Amino acid sequence: MTAVAPVSTSAALDEVTASYVAAASSSASAKGRRLAAQRFGRLFGDLDGWNHASVEQRRQVRTEVMSFAAHAAIATSLPVTPDFVSQSCCHWGIYIADAYPEQRDRFATQALELGFTTKQSRRMWSHLARICAIAGTSPDALTTQTYQQARTSYFDGVMASRASAPPRWLSTPLFGLDAVMFHRGQAPLPAIRRPWAARSAAEVDWEQITTHVPVMAATMRRYLQQCHASLRPSSVALFETTLRQFAGYLIAHHPDAERIADLHRCHIEGYRDWLDQRPGYRGQPGLSKTTLGMRMGHLHTFFTRITEWDYPDVPTRALVFREDRPRLDKPLPKFLDDARATAFMAAAA
Repeated sequence: MTAVAPVSTSAALDEVTASYVAAASSSASAKGRRLAAQRFGRLFGDLDGWNHASVEQRRQVRTEVMSFAAHAAIATSLPVTPDFVSQSCCHWGIYIADAYPEQRDRFATQALELGFTTKQSRRMWSHLARICAIAGTSPDALTTQTYQQARTSYFDGVMASRASAPPRWLSTPLFGLDAVMFHRGQAPLPAIRRPWAARSAAEVDWEQITTHVPVMAATMRRYLQQCHASLRPSSVALFETTLRQFAGYLIAHHPDAERIADLHRCHIEGYRDWLDQRPGYRGQPGLSKTTLGMRMGHLHTFFTRITEWDYPDVPTRALVFREDRPRLDKPLPKFLDDARATAFMAAAA
């Protein structure tokens, strides 16, 4: 379906209907589309009447009528109300792709070039289509300002009925979409996705660690290289984070410790206290017991392995013990109430 220039919605409806019916794949499909357009006219009159109707009224129509309305809105560049776009079950990604197939293909190619998968690209396109529907324009015609405004309206519309944090199906694709749109020159530099990412950015990197404690850095990076041979990349990434954080703590609080062999029990206890004071993830006041136990477990494994592997830079004695890991809370056993216990005994008998 070819998009037409934005004109009065009443005047454009006949033209849109003719184009919509002509694009049908069969005579039966063409008849169904013609009937859907006629039913749309009886219910709403024109696109202005449809766009100003309540969300519930528009959602209650039959699927073929809703599909015609969405195609007509896109063809006439009609900005659709954000509440309907965010709450409707319309396949906006398909409708925008039908109107602008070349732009859809170009977006997919750009997303793949940035390292996103085909599945991720499709999800991002689905959200971009909703943003375009709210803005009343095509993907290529979005400006930085219109993209930001429509994206905010879409996000707020989805979150209006939610009291919790943004769901992953929304936040993850939108974060990737911001990166692609920035690459296309249609969005500002993406903001940091998670509040705690700023904290991670403030931590030291390996270049800084190598500058301050080169021997320690060599030992840690040699160990991580060996981990790559037997562990999954995600597991190695967790080890890397722990060692980098530990090295950063030593540089800031114990600059005299330049090697692993220089470490004593006081360094471990200080690091453990430092972890206790760090803010937690997702707004939690502190790190969870699971995270604390994982960090201390990583250090224990690190010290044990480099000693077993006869590295030149090893601790002089055991530094991390089982007691350094917090004991996890065990959930209470689930008991049957009286009614269920009676039913269970009856069934057992």
